[in-house]
Amino acid sequence: MAAPSSVYQTYKTRRRKAGTPDVDVDLYIAKFLQNTTPTTGDDWGDGYFNSTDTEAQKIAKIKDIFKIDGWVQVAKGTSSTPEMGFIGYCNSRNSGNGLYHKTERFSGVRVPTSAQASAELLNDGGLNVRPDPAIVEGDLAQVWWANLYSIKFNVRSAFYDYTSKIGFEYKVNSGAWTLGAFTNVNQVAKNKTTYEFRKNDSLGTQGQTLYLRAFAENAEGRKYSQEYSSAMGEKVYQILALKVTNINDTTGTSTEIYMNETDFNNIANLNTSSQSLGIEGFTSDLMTTEIADGYYKGLDPNNPNRVYTYAGEFTMYSNATSTDPEGLPNAMPRLYKSFLTKVVSDTFAIGQVTDSSSYPTVIQVTIGQTSVSANVHITGMETGSGLGSGRNADIYLRRTNANTPSVNEDIFVKTIYIEPMFQFDDTFVAVLSSAATDYDKFTFIEL
Repeated sequence: MAAPSSVYQTYKTRRRKAGTPDVDVDLYIAKFLQNTTPTTGDDWGDGYFNSTDTEAQKIAKIKDIFKIDGWVQVAKGTSSTPEMGFIGYCNSRNSGNGLYHKTERFSGVRVPTSAQASAELLNDGGLNVRPDPAIVEGDLAQVWWANLYSIKFNVRSAFYDYTSKIGFEYKVNSGAWTLGAFTNVNQVAKNKTTYEFRKNDSLGTQGQTLYLRAFAENAEGRKYSQEYSSAMGEKVYQILALKVTNINDTTGTSTEIYMNETDFNNIANLNTSSQSLGIEGFTSDLMTTEIADGYYKGLDPNNPNRVYTYAGEFTMYSNATSTDPEGLPNAMPRLYKSFLTKVVSDTFAIGQVTDSSSYPTVIQVTIGQTSVSANVHITGMETGSGLGSGRNADIYLRRTNANTPSVNEDIFVKTIYIEPMFQFDDTFVAVLSSAATDYDKFTFIEL
C-alpha cells in the first residue's frame, strides 16, 4: 500500500471469512490526522483537516481526499481518550466514489447506512485511491475540427501516491473508445497539474460528434474523467506562406495561415481579376482572428510564382517575375503536411500498407527540418508463419516526395518484437539526410 504504516492505528479489526479453511481478513484502521500548520485551498498539508474546522468540514475534507461515501469510527480501550480511527466505505464498487478504489480494497464486509441500504468497508481504511482527472470544460483554446482536436484536463494525485501515467481516449458518435494519446509522468502525491494535448488526426466528418475522456493512473489503477463532447467542425488546413511588401519580393515575413477545407480548395478558383469568393485566412487554428491584409506567396505549391492578395479575404493572384523554384526563399521553413502511420506484416509485400484498424497509431508526432520523432502505440494480430514464438520486425521511416514518388529514403528506426497478439508503446526517432519539404510524406513501414 502507498499509505505508510504511520497513518494507521496499531490495532486492526479482523473478519473471519467462511471457507475451507476459514480465512481471516484484516481491516486496517486509519488515524484521524490533523494538520500541524493550517492549510487552505488545494494545499493538503500533512493532515486531513485543521484544528479550527467544524465537524462537518472535517467530514467533507476526508471524504473528498479519499473518495469515500462515509466511515465507521473505531475506538480501542475504555478510557476517556481512546485511540480513535476510521474505516472508510463506499456505497458501490462500480459507480461514484467506488471507481477510485481497486476491487482488491473492498473487504466484503457491509455496514448499514439506512434502513434500506448498506455500504462496503475498504480493507485499507480507504486511504489508497486512484488519481482524479477532470476535463477543463469551456476552455477557450479548445478546438473540435474534423482533423484537429484538443483536450485540456487537470489531474489531482492521490494523497499518498504519485501519478504514473496520464492520457485521453476518444470516440466518434457511438463508436468504440480509442486511445488518443498518453505519456508517462511522475506527478508527486498531493499535487494538482494541468495537461493539454493537441492532436492532428482525421477522425471523421463535419457534424459528427466527438467524445473525449481523460485518464490518470497510479499503483491502484486507472481512473477516467467525465466525458466531454461536441460536434466536429470542418477540416482546418495550416499553410506556411511568405508575406511580402511587393509582389516580386523574394524576402518577407514567414506567416502561418489557417483555412477551412472549403476555402483552401477554393483558392484554385481565384484568377488575376479581383473577385469575392469569401476565402478567409486566420492567424491560428482557433479560426477567430484574420490575417493582415497584404500579399502572400506559397499558398499554391503547384504554382509557386503566384502571389495572392488579401483584403478581408483572398481576392486574386498576380504572377511574380522573380522567384525560386518553389516561389519561396530556400531558407524558408516548410509545412510538413502528411504523416501516415501503418506497419505492414510479413504477409504483405514490402512497402504495402495494411488497412487493418488494429495496426499502429502514432500518438504524438514532431516533424522538424531534419528529424522525425513519434510516440507510437501499436496493437495488432500477427498473421502468417511462425506464430508460436513471435519474431523481430525492423521498422523504418520511409520518406517519399510527391514530385518524384519513385524516390524513397528508408531510414532504420529500431527492431521491435512482434508476437501473435502484441502491444507496443515507444518513441521512434529518425534523422533525415536532408531538410524536409512541403512535398514530403512519411510512413512507418517494416522491411
